Amino acid sequence: MKTTLTLGELQLPGAVQAPDPFRLSEYSCAMFGALRKHVPYGSAKDVLDIGVGSGILLAAASMLGADRLFGIDVDEEAIARTGHLMSLLSPPRTANLVVGDMWSGFPGQKFDLIVANLPQFPASGEEALPGRRPFWSVAGPSGDKLIRRFVSGVAANLNADGFAILTQTCWVDMGAALDEAAEEIDATIIEKFVIQITPDKIASMSSQVLNSCENGLIHIGPFVFADVYIWCIRRKPGAS
Repeated sequence: MKTTLTLGELQLPGAVQAPDPFRLSEYSCAMFGALRKHVPYGSAKDVLDIGVGSGILLAAASMLGADRLFGIDVDEEAIARTGHLMSLLSPPRTANLVVGDMWSGFPGQKFDLIVANLPQFPASGEEALPGRRPFWSVAGPSGDKLIRRFVSGVAANLNADGFAILTQTCWVDMGAALDEAAEEIDATIIEKFVIQITPDKIASMSSQVLNSCENGLIHIGPFVFADVYIWCIRRKPGAS
């Protein structure tokens, strides 16, 4: 059954409000589009979202005909937000949502589709930026801490014909992560887009990335941009 999103209650702005930490990012919107473009309707029955955030990717999976929705996040507020968004779908959906870390939530379960828009900002420290949740800056000074864990564990959690869709920013050494799992997975870039790195992010970015000549940042006068890639990852035949 196809589902659609409803607008819910419209809140008119009054006084200046703090930004919603679960507002949709460029990453989320690009992933939403990639799912609609690359996942045929009804092809993924069991779908897992790692790091649900606002829940928008599970909503997209529902719209694409998923029968069973699963989600995990270390942030209890993200789980609550996702559950609420599921209730706003038409018709409303329920999802199996767990507060937990990466692969810990559904042991033994395998999925047709796994989606992940993971934190990958190379923060200089663990303090959250204003308007961000504390977990936004936990990817380490090179930004690859969570992506490496995802890539190393994804094959064991996919069905034989399953696949994963993952975002990766240019400063993350995706090649190294893929090399570590080369015997189990094949990976292909399916989309590429550009984001602006705003001054507040630059001020909080690790020197490891800022001082590297190979991080892929694009400097144009006062503006800084970064390439972002969306990957499709599949199990190799015979992978455990």
